[in-house]
Amino acid sequence: MLRRLASALVALAASTASASAASPETHARVRALVHRYLPLYENRIVLQDIPASGGQDVFELETRDGKLLLGGNSGVAMAAGFNWYLKYYCLMHVSCCGHQLDQPAEFPVVSSKVRQTSWARHRYYLNYCTHSYTAAFWDWDRWAQEIDWMALNGITMPLAITGQEAVWQRTLRRFRFSESEIADFIPGPAFTAWWLMGNLEGWGGPVSQRWIDDRAELERKILARMREYGMTPALAAFYGMVPLKLREKQPRARIFDSGLWCGFRRPAVLDPSDPLFARMAAAFYEEQKSLYGDALYYAGDPFHEGAVVKQIDVTKGAAAIRDAMRRHEPKAVWVLQGWQDNPVDALLKALAPGDALVLDLYADARPQWSQRPGGFRGQEWLWCILPNFGGRSGVFGRLDRMGPDLQNARSQPMGKLLRGVGALMEGSDSNPVTYDLLYELPWRDSPPDLGAWIRRFAGRRYGAAVPEAEQAWSLLAASVYACPKAEDGAPEPVFCARPSINVEHASTWGTTALYYLPSDLEKAVQLLLRCSPRLRKADAYQYDIVDLASQVLSNRGLALYRQMMQEDPQAPRFAQDAQRFLQLMRDQDRLLGTRPEFLLGTWLDRAQARAGNDEAERHLFLKNARLQITTWGPRAVADGGLLHDYANKSWSGLVRDFYLPRWSAFFEALSRGRPAALDYYPMEETWVNGSQTYSAQPAGDPVKVAEEVLGR
Repeated sequence: MLRRLASALVALAASTASASAASPETHARVRALVHRYLPLYENRIVLQDIPASGGQDVFELETRDGKLLLGGNSGVAMAAGFNWYLKYYCLMHVSCCGHQLDQPAEFPVVSSKVRQTSWARHRYYLNYCTHSYTAAFWDWDRWAQEIDWMALNGITMPLAITGQEAVWQRTLRRFRFSESEIADFIPGPAFTAWWLMGNLEGWGGPVSQRWIDDRAELERKILARMREYGMTPALAAFYGMVPLKLREKQPRARIFDSGLWCGFRRPAVLDPSDPLFARMAAAFYEEQKSLYGDALYYAGDPFHEGAVVKQIDVTKGAAAIRDAMRRHEPKAVWVLQGWQDNPVDALLKALAPGDALVLDLYADARPQWSQRPGGFRGQEWLWCILPNFGGRSGVFGRLDRMGPDLQNARSQPMGKLLRGVGALMEGSDSNPVTYDLLYELPWRDSPPDLGAWIRRFAGRRYGAAVPEAEQAWSLLAASVYACPKAEDGAPEPVFCARPSINVEHASTWGTTALYYLPSDLEKAVQLLLRCSPRLRKADAYQYDIVDLASQVLSNRGLALYRQMMQEDPQAPRFAQDAQRFLQLMRDQDRLLGTRPEFLLGTWLDRAQARAGNDEAERHLFLKNARLQITTWGPRAVADGGLLHDYANKSWSGLVRDFYLPRWSAFFEALSRGRPAALDYYPMEETWVNGSQTYSAQPAGDPVKVAEEVLGR
């Protein structure tokens, strides 16, 4: 009896401790979130700490005495519960791709208590590439908005690698690098991701001390906000990537050239078994901690995308990388990208269970978990989606497969080590329905019925249940959002490709091939346009009309292009069709110009704003921004065929002034009987180095313009 009483008291104490675990800062942060999105009823929402459920996150919603009791075991859990309330009771949708934030006229009542427990310990977010393809020029206000969105979607582990310039600057100073040598190592703001992945150094730079300090301050704000919510961000690991210059400074150390990546000279690789590695790792972690505090998760991939150095013993090196982390943080977990051959089996062989967390990056299309005979050698892993490459435009998704494929993974033997989900898109701010579904799955024991779910999505997306909108989204879910193949993102617009007589893709690894019937998309758009009398003022509705109608114009252009390539280029019909094709591009540019998300000016304005009052840096940042979305690199890289147009965008301004002149020159050459293989780089370089300005202010009514251009 006494033992039972003692056990009960221990359990009660544990429960009480857990229930009061949220800090005042966390409560204040969630309260601020409520104020931002539901200010009309914020005084009727009561936050409550509740204990975790078997170590797993949980939230509760209950209406009592005219108030909503919003409970959670953490700030993230509370925020996820609040988002559940917004979505399913308030018909609201928080998104960076158009939103629906109209508050209901009456306070929504939760008639029956809701309790949702997450089976997923981790909900991961962000790819290295996202930090450059989308967030290269974000300021604090934009990051704060993104972190709120993360919290609402229950994300617990974001990749936080902003501000690494300061860490490396401080580290290299300790190894007698001059300021100019450090500047030669650090890249420009649009290319940070590939530097941190060990693919290049210095490209797009040098940046100023002001920029380095600014990025460090921004990272401190980002981490503080994430930690207020209770997130556990993953910081950068030291894994042996070092400046090529270090080979000269440390000639006796085992430092190797790791070759080329897409035409760029990679940084060097310091053998982790060399004594210099332990010294540099210690300095790196000390400097990172002094700047950004402690962390538990550290991300870094020593042999990313072919950077294999034969002179290094991979197993021995992996153990040394882990040991360096553990000397800094005894419980450190190494976050590894499951991508292509990474992590190689020899690396995993060095690690004990619990040493690493493997992100199966492309589990929704090319899963590693089911294809590697040895799995991840006892390491925990996350089932992740990679729905976007290069931040490229286009409507795309695998909604029909996500839930069933994830459920299947959980049911397999490898599922015993599955600890959650993640989204590792190369570029964000597109296809919001994908993320809406993905981050609901951890809070459900089984996938929802997609048909019912998508109809409810349409209701909250637009703030009203409209039959035509529900029909449109049901059709979209069965066509453009049901990619049956392992395509690398959305079909690419032929408009964005370097013209030739056989355009199969705009970027090296993309495709222009459609996996759905274009007529299905056309029908869905027409159904949505029929809703315009009721929905045309809804922000999310306007965004979707532009996004989907732009895809329709791209599809029409592809069909016309294929027809033209069968015609006599010197015949009158070809000339007429060429004008039709170019008019489609002009129409698309005009349509895209009605929304800020699709303006080249939005991207360029952010770039120059981050340069402050420094005119030289303003010029550098604008060139970074233009380079990344077009040629990506110098002529040798661009003409190598790997990276030019990799980050192509259907953006107003870019379509009109970059893509359209290429097509115009191509058609002109064909009509005059000249070779079709033109040298496009000189005209591309002229645009990259140009000074033409672009407005960040949208022009025109999105719905009206869509109706006009689609009706031609």
